[in-house]
Amino acid sequence: MNKLREYRQQAGLSQLQLSYIARVPSTAISSIENNRLAVWPRAAKALSRALKVRRTELFPDNGHIA
Repeated sequence: MNKLREYRQQAGLSQLQLSYIARVPSTAISSIENNRLAVWPRAAKALSRALKVRRTELFPDNGHIA
């Protein structure tokens, strides 16, 4: 499980806005939030930077990072 949706909403961002900032497709963000897609390392880094949180906070289950 990840906390992407929680942190995105706390930042007041839509999936589309986060997609633009992190340069990660919005469809991927949706799939990651719903645990249908394992986040890949580059996306984890980009998303954590965009949300200004540590990767380990955003994705506490390290085994979920592809």
